[in-house]
Amino acid sequence: MAFRGWSSWLGPAGGLFFLGLAACANAQATSPKIASNCNVTAEEYAVYSGVLHDLGKPEHPAERWDDKPQYVLSDATSTNAGNTYSDPESIPWPDHPAPANQPSKVTTKNFSYKSQRSCRLKPLIEPPSGYKLAPSEDICRLFSNPKDGWSKFYEKYPNSSGLWEISRVGFDGMKNEALVYVEHICGLTCGSNHIVLLRKSAGKWMVLNRAMTGGPVGIPSGTQSTPDHK
Repeated sequence: MAFRGWSSWLGPAGGLFFLGLAACANAQATSPKIASNCNVTAEEYAVYSGVLHDLGKPEHPAERWDDKPQYVLSDATSTNAGNTYSDPESIPWPDHPAPANQPSKVTTKNFSYKSQRSCRLKPLIEPPSGYKLAPSEDICRLFSNPKDGWSKFYEKYPNSSGLWEISRVGFDGMKNEALVYVEHICGLTCGSNHIVLLRKSAGKWMVLNRAMTGGPVGIPSGTQSTPDHK
């Protein structure tokens, strides 16, 4: 059973925590650190396809993208360098449809190991028309001046729903269970981040459960007047 929609992370006062660009460590970054010997597997691309297929309307009204259908995905996989999801076993998974629908220790261990390095993605996610793979170096350049980063981003990608980042995929021993981190950034106070659990059914990866992480990464330093996406 797939769970459609993605909720935003709400702060203690009811406001959204700032979300940022994991690939761009700071406002001066022009190139993310991508491992040269890191290869994303075909099974991981199949998982990414399952995640993309499951993306539906978000649960929080500030994050709606009904009229912006394009998913712009960074071609650098997200890492746990910011400790956003460094301990997946401690994340409170929702009890739907049953408490048993949580990742195994083997899957979480593999996920924690593989998500330590950033890898380059290729346009191998299906369907190819559902997203646009954006060079992470270009994304960093757009945000080299954080004050007008989002204005430049939406000027370059006017039909996008914001920027999406995804991590390497952790698997169990039989590769029937998968765990992946997904981050959506759409403005100064707009976005969401989740760890997503998938299971393979009839040869296809289906989203089974998703958990909000303990807190998103920060925006590039100096970003104070970035406009929200409307």
